[in-house]
Amino acid sequence: MSFILRHTLDKDFLETDAPTTGACIIANKKAVRYLKKSSKTPLLPKAVHQFCETRFNSILMTLKSTFDQYVDVVSVLASSGLLRVLCLKNMFTQLLGIPCLF
Repeated sequence: MSFILRHTLDKDFLETDAPTTGACIIANKKAVRYLKKSSKTPLLPKAVHQFCETRFNSILMTLKSTFDQYVDVVSVLASSGLLRVLCLKNMFTQLLGIPCLF
């Protein structure tokens, strides 16, 4: 399963076969990276999970941790002028609505 997910969620695959999904995942990674590097995570009620290359479910965990506190993340990003890096909430809902097998 790890092999399948790794190739399905590969950046090149997403750019060519699922560009909207790929853009949302990349934007979410950038937002989480910014929150972590700028030390703004204490402004959030819970921690956001950062993408980890070796864990097959880290993309799901990254998306879910951002979605669960979407309003707070948007608020912090907006105050920093970086709201454009986060995808719309309905896209999160579509991505996280996919049945999870693990």
